[in-house]
Amino acid sequence: MISIIHPPTEIPEFVSVNGRRNFRLSAISNTVTIGNNGVTTAKNNLKNKYSKTFKTTK
Repeated sequence: MISIIHPPTEIPEFVSVNGRRNFRLSAISNTVTIGNNGVTTAKNNLKNKYSKTFKTTK
């Protein structure tokens, strides 16, 4: 399980998940927890909650 703690800023940050995927998170002041359900589920949940654009790279 990976926890991403993000400061309340407007600066985009890229976080490596499992060493393969990068998430661009902006203006998220909450703690994002990615569990065993998969990166796609977490990405969709975050996209729906924050209406942000996510960039994933393999």
